[in-house]
Amino acid sequence: MKRFRFPSAVLICCALLLASSRGNAFQVQDPDKLSSPNAAVPGAPTTYDFSKVHQLLGEAVSANKVAGISVLLIHRGKIVFQEAFGQLDIEGRVPFTADSIVNLASSTKWISATAMMMLVDDGKISLDDPVSKYFTEFANLPIQGAPGEKANPTFRQCFSHTAGFVAQSPELGFPDLSLRESVTAILKSHPELAAKPGAEFRYGGVSYQVAGAVIERVSGMSFEEFLRKRIFTQLGMNDTTFNPSGDQLRRTGPVYSPQADGTFHIVNLPPDGQNRNSRVAGGLYSTLADYAHFLELQWRIGRFRNLQLLSQESAIQLRTDQTKGMHYVDSPGGATHYGLGVWLDEMDGHGMGTSVSDGGAFGTYPWIDFHRELIGVLFTQTPRAQCKDLVEKVIPTAARAAIDAGPPPPLKPGIEKPARRVP
Repeated sequence: MKRFRFPSAVLICCALLLASSRGNAFQVQDPDKLSSPNAAVPGAPTTYDFSKVHQLLGEAVSANKVAGISVLLIHRGKIVFQEAFGQLDIEGRVPFTADSIVNLASSTKWISATAMMMLVDDGKISLDDPVSKYFTEFANLPIQGAPGEKANPTFRQCFSHTAGFVAQSPELGFPDLSLRESVTAILKSHPELAAKPGAEFRYGGVSYQVAGAVIERVSGMSFEEFLRKRIFTQLGMNDTTFNPSGDQLRRTGPVYSPQADGTFHIVNLPPDGQNRNSRVAGGLYSTLADYAHFLELQWRIGRFRNLQLLSQESAIQLRTDQTKGMHYVDSPGGATHYGLGVWLDEMDGHGMGTSVSDGGAFGTYPWIDFHRELIGVLFTQTPRAQCKDLVEKVIPTAARAAIDAGPPPPLKPGIEKPARRVP
């Protein structure tokens, strides 16, 4: 596979610009945005000191930890920070911007689980309905290692990774299969459950694909059509799709693995616009703004602006622990807690998430800190294993610290000057 290296002159220039904090080499080229890294996005109620976040983003690129990275922060419903650094496509010299479209991978799960809860709100399904109620093929599935024992996994178990299905299967990634066809192929490859439903946590995509096929049958439309009608259109998520096309393709890029010598190795190609398979647990592409709208829906407990798109009960159910007492067989987060489509990083005494996230395998990390009323969307296109600490701990911690510190004191006339606007 071809490898790429940033020209040394570019790296030197970037380092100088970062040190001065005056240039826009790494920043989103938005004429309405203030040039100072400490400046709030126009329309925000106050100004916070996000210089540490700005520094970490620039250093991640200049140190070749990631090829490109972007962050959007919303506090109490207002955008307070947004920047993008580095390259989306190294070979094509395409910069990583706020409008870049990235492969969400597992950051898709939260959206898919929300679609399922909308059908619960409609009264068309129940969380504890067995999927076999709608697909008889999944009735009385045998359990591996338990002769004569059979089970019927539920929607709740499918979306909390406790249904007993194998975690992954090759058919999930076949672009020439429809969602329904991929589920038929998966059942043929894996006719037995790997465990008794409700006994083990196996993080993966198979149970989501199965449940997604049921959503298609119950709703009478394709899974993506259902998402578009009930979520994307309502939230203005115009660039969120399983199959980018047209101009969207020009705003996507590869997934790059950073190498020890400072080069980047392509490990996942950009989309080609030919995908038929709605990969329910990990196939969506999106932008910072689109995903931020989705997080606003969750932060406002099912409400987006003047629309109640999801009941409060369902929004809370999504971030309520579904995995208490489970044996963790396969979990990228270790022995932790999970709701429906979302990790519960911190919980209250009732098992409801107060800080939640849905990180993806390619370095996407959306999160909500309910205590701080803080929404964050962080995008890279770097394997999670190579940037986990940076994107899931270091940068979010710096963002929280800036919020905790509050806005800086007012400017002193004649001593300090407001930041210059980019012409």
